[in-house]
Amino acid sequence: MEAAGLMDILPCLPIRGICDYSDSHKAKEWQKYAAGTAAAYARELVEGMPQEIGIKRKFHRLLSSTNRPVSSDRRQVLLKSLDFPQMDARKADIKAAHSQTCQWLLNHPDFLSWLDQRRQHCRFLWIRGKPGVGKSIIMKFVYTRMRKQDQARQVLTTSFFFNARGDDMEKSVSGMYRSLLLQLLEGFPDLQGVLDDHDLVPRNHKTCPSLNSLKDLFRAAILCLGNRSCACFIDALDECDEQQIRDMIEFFEELSEYCRGEGIKLRVCFSSRHYPYITIRSGIQLTLEGQPGHNKDMESYIENHLRVENPVLFDSLKSTMLDKAAGIFLWVALVVKILNADHRRGNPGLQKRLMELPSGLSDLFKDVLTRDQDNMEELRLSIIWILFAQRPLEPEEYYHALWSDLSPDDLASLERRKVKVSEASGLFERYVTSSSKGLAETTQSKKPTVQFIHESVRDFLIRDKGLHELWPDLGQDWESQSHDRLKSCCNTYILRQQAERPKCTSNSRKYIVRKYPLLEYASLSVLNHANAAADAIPQRRFLDDFHTPGWIHSFNTVERVSTRRYNQDVDILYILADRGLSSLIRARLIDHPNINIEGGKFRYPFLAAIARRDKASIVALLGVSSEIYDGAAILDNLDCKLETLGHNHTPLSWACEKGNLTIAKLLSQKGVHIGETSGESRRCLVGAMDNGHVEVVKWLIDQGAPIETKDSLGHTPLYWSSARGDVYMSQKLLDRGAKLDLNGTDQSLLLGIVKGGRKDTLQLLLNKGMEIESRDESGRTPLMLAVERRYAAMVQLLLERGAEVEAMDYSNRTALSYAFCGQADEVILRLLLEGGANTEVNDDDGRPFLCLAARQGNTAAVRLLLEHGANIESKDHWGMTALSHAVGVGEHGSEDIVRLLLEHGADVEARIRVDGLMPLEEAVRQGNTAVVQLLLDNGMMINATNGRFGTPLAIASGKRDMPMVQLLLEKGACINTSDRYSDRPLFRAVYGGHEDIVRLLINGGAVVGLDGEEREAMEEAFLGKRIWWFDANHFGIGEDEKKVREKELRLRRLVYPQLYGDIPGSTGQT
Repeated sequence: MEAAGLMDILPCLPIRGICDYSDSHKAKEWQKYAAGTAAAYARELVEGMPQEIGIKRKFHRLLSSTNRPVSSDRRQVLLKSLDFPQMDARKADIKAAHSQTCQWLLNHPDFLSWLDQRRQHCRFLWIRGKPGVGKSIIMKFVYTRMRKQDQARQVLTTSFFFNARGDDMEKSVSGMYRSLLLQLLEGFPDLQGVLDDHDLVPRNHKTCPSLNSLKDLFRAAILCLGNRSCACFIDALDECDEQQIRDMIEFFEELSEYCRGEGIKLRVCFSSRHYPYITIRSGIQLTLEGQPGHNKDMESYIENHLRVENPVLFDSLKSTMLDKAAGIFLWVALVVKILNADHRRGNPGLQKRLMELPSGLSDLFKDVLTRDQDNMEELRLSIIWILFAQRPLEPEEYYHALWSDLSPDDLASLERRKVKVSEASGLFERYVTSSSKGLAETTQSKKPTVQFIHESVRDFLIRDKGLHELWPDLGQDWESQSHDRLKSCCNTYILRQQAERPKCTSNSRKYIVRKYPLLEYASLSVLNHANAAADAIPQRRFLDDFHTPGWIHSFNTVERVSTRRYNQDVDILYILADRGLSSLIRARLIDHPNINIEGGKFRYPFLAAIARRDKASIVALLGVSSEIYDGAAILDNLDCKLETLGHNHTPLSWACEKGNLTIAKLLSQKGVHIGETSGESRRCLVGAMDNGHVEVVKWLIDQGAPIETKDSLGHTPLYWSSARGDVYMSQKLLDRGAKLDLNGTDQSLLLGIVKGGRKDTLQLLLNKGMEIESRDESGRTPLMLAVERRYAAMVQLLLERGAEVEAMDYSNRTALSYAFCGQADEVILRLLLEGGANTEVNDDDGRPFLCLAARQGNTAAVRLLLEHGANIESKDHWGMTALSHAVGVGEHGSEDIVRLLLEHGADVEARIRVDGLMPLEEAVRQGNTAVVQLLLDNGMMINATNGRFGTPLAIASGKRDMPMVQLLLEKGACINTSDRYSDRPLFRAVYGGHEDIVRLLINGGAVVGLDGEEREAMEEAFLGKRIWWFDANHFGIGEDEKKVREKELRLRRLVYPQLYGDIPGSTGQT
C-alpha cells in the first residue's frame, strides 16, 4: 500500500499482486505468482493505453536526429539477428500460378477496393477458402505481381507464409514479425533508425529482440513511413497457433487505427481456411470457392494439363471434374494426374474411373494410398517419418532412413546403393514420390526437405484418423508406436555405422556425415524418440541393451560444439538428464536407482538437470510425481547459472546451499550418507551456514553432521545457532558436546547475541561459562550494547551475572552514557543506578547526566538521578545547570522538571551559560508562562537581567508575547527600568509593531520624551528599515504603502497623542 501514498503527489496507479489474502494459499511462497500477475496486468494495461497522436513525430525526430552518434555496426548486428534460414522457404516451395490463372483477382471489385487508398475502412483483405482451394498460390501470385510495381520505392510489398510443417520460426508470429520487420528495414533503410531507440531495444542488446519488442519496432517503423506505403501479405494463418493469430489480428487492427490517424498508407492481406473462425472489425472478406474467376482457373488448368485426345470424352471429364471438385484446386490437380496415368496405361474406362474417385480430399487421399497394396510397409514408414521426425528430413536422410528400417526385414537391399552425385537429386525426388505414393514432395528451398504435398494430407492422417484406418494395428497409442519405430530405425543405423567403422578411411566429421547421411539425425534423435514412446511402451530393455559408448562416439563425431560432447565413461543416466529425457530417466531408475553416479561436465545427472533448469528431469531423478510435493512447490526459485555449478558441488551440497530442505531430504533418501566423518556432510553444513538456511542446518545436525565444522568465517554451528537466538539448536549442540572457543572467534559471540536481543541464548551461554566482559572493536561490553538497544531484560540478566556497570569503552563512555543516547529508558536507568552507576561521571562530551535528562525533558530520569544523589548544581561545559536546560533550552522546556528541580533546591539566580543569561530571561524567550510563574513564585527577581537582552518585560514586548507581558506586569515588572532607550519595553513593542502591547505599556505608565536622545531612539523604531521589513513580512507581502503609513500613524498617535492626535492624514513624518 506504500505506493498509494503518492497519489496526492503524483498521478499514479498502483498495481499490486496479493498473495496473503487467501486461506488456501496464504504463504510467502506465492509471492512470485502474485508479482507475475501484477506485472502481466501492467504490461497489458500499458499496451492497451492509447498512444499520443504525435507518436509519429517522435520517431521522425529520432530518425532525423544528428546529435547522437549512431553505431552502424550495432544496426547490422540487430538486422542480422532478425534473419533466420527458413524465412522464405515456404514461399519458395509454393508453385507458381499456372499460365492464365489468378489474373481475375487483379480486377475483382473487392481487391480494387482494398487497393484504393481513399477507402479508409478497407485496409484489410481476408482471402478465405477450404483446404486445397489454392489460397497460397493466389497469395504468392498477387504478392509477386505487386512486388514488381515497387520500382518507384514509394511502396513496399512484404510477405510471410506460415508453414505448419516447418521449424518453430516458420509457424509462429515471432518469425512473422522478424520477417516483416527485416523486409521493412531493408526496403526503406532510413527506417533503421528505430533500432537506435533504447526504449525499444536496450542499449547493450545485440541478440534478436523479444516478441513485444519486435511488435514495438514494427509499429515504430510503420508510423515513420511518411508519404510512402506498405502492403503486407500474410498467408496460412490456420497453420499457426490460434491464440497467437488472435493477438496478431488485434495488433494489426490497432496499428491500422494509428495509421488512419496519422495518414499512413498500410494495407494487409490475410489468407486462411474457414477455421479457426477469427474475424476483423473492418475490412473485406473474399471466399475463393464459388468465385467465377476461380472456377475459370480450374477449367483452364484441366484444359492445359489433361492429356485426353477425344474431345467428347475430354469435355465430359472436364465437366464432371468441375462438379466434383467443389472449388478445391488441389483435388483437380491430383485427379488430373490420376487420369493421365490411367490414360497412359491404356485404360479405356476413364469416365468410370473418375466417377469412382471420391469428391472429398481426405477420401481422395485414402483412395490414392489404398488402391493398390504394393509397398505398404514402405508407405507406412514414409508417413511415420514425415509425421514424427524431430525435424524435416533432407531427401538423402529420408532415403537412408527408409533403407535402414526396411533392410533388416528383407524389404530393401542390405547393401546401401551408391548414388552418383549427378543423379542424386532426381533419384531422391523420385523415391520420395514413389514411397509416399505421390503425397510427399521435396521442397524447393536452399536446403530441401521432405514434406507432404499439402497440409490437408496431415489433416487426413491425424484429424480424420486416416493413419488408424490404414494401419489398425497401431492401436490407440499410434503416436508412441510410431516414435518407437523411429527409435529402432535410428538405433539400427547407428549400430550399422559402428560395425562399419573399421572400414572408414577417415574419422573426420565431414567424411562420416557424407558416408552416413542419417547419422547426425539418428545420433541426436534416437533417445528423443525413445523418450516420446516411453509413456506407452516400456523402454527398460532398450536402455539396458543400449550401447552407450558407441552412441557417444557417433554423437561426438557429428556434434559441432565441442563443449556438448561427452566423455566415453559417462553413464547413460547422465546423458538422459543432460538431454532432458524425463520419461527415460524414470524407466532407467526402476532397475538402476542410483542417481549419484559421477561423470560428465556437471559430475552428476541431478546437477546436469539443474544446469538445464529442466524441472521434469529433476522431478524424475528425485522419484516424485510432480514438482508439488508434500504441499509445496519444491522447484520454486530454481536459480542456477551454469558457471556456479563447480566441481566441488554434489546434488546434496547444492540443495543445502540453496536452502531447499525438501530436495535435500529426497536426495538423502537416494543413498547420500550424512555422518560424523562424512566430507559430504561438512560441505553441506558449510553451504547451509554460509547462506543462512536455518532449517537445513537443523536437519543436517539432526542427521549427524559433524558439529565442529566451521564455515567460511571460521564459525561453528554452535556460534551460528547462538547468534540467531536458536536456543533449541544451541542446547542440542551443547548436549552433543559442542565446545565454545573462548580464546578465538566465539569470543565475539556474546556481543552478537546481545545485539540480536537473544536473552534465552545469552543465559544459556553464560551458564556454560561465556566471558561476560567481551568487547567489540569500539570497546563496548555486552552491558553497553544491551543498554544502547534498550533490552531491559538483558540488562537485568547481565547485571545479575556481575557485569561491570562502570566499565568504559575506548571513548570513556559508561553504560549510563549509553542510557542517555536518545531518550533514556526509565526501567534500564533504574537498573543501572541500583546497580551502582555513578551519577557524577559526565558523559564523553562533559555533560552531567542530570543536565542530559533535563534537556531531554525526561522527568522520570531527573527524578531517578536526584533520588540517587545527583548534584543539582553541576554544570556542563557551557556553564549550564539542569535548571538552565529545563527552563526551555531549545524546545524541551518542562514545567514538571523545573518544579522538581526547584523542590530540590535549585538556584534560581544561577546564570544559564557563559553569556550570563538568567533562567527567567530564558523562560521568557521560550514563551513558557508556566515556568516563568514557577520561577517568580520561588523568588526569582522579576527585573533581573544580564544587561545584554534587556529586562524580561522588554524581551516579552519585543517578541509580541501579549500573555507574557500581562503576566510580568501583574507580577510588578518595571516598565521604565533601562537607561538605554532601545532596551525599554515600549521601544521593543513599537519596534515589533504590536499596537495592543504599546497601548498596554502606555496605560501602565510608560514614559516617552518629546525631544532629545529618547525621541531619536523612538523615531528609529518608527522609521528604521527593520520596521519596514517587519511590515512587509508580518503584515502580508505586497501590502501597499498606504496601509503601512496608516499603521505607523496609529502607533504614533498612541505614543505621541499630543503631537498626532489632531492631525488627520498625517504621513508620520516629524
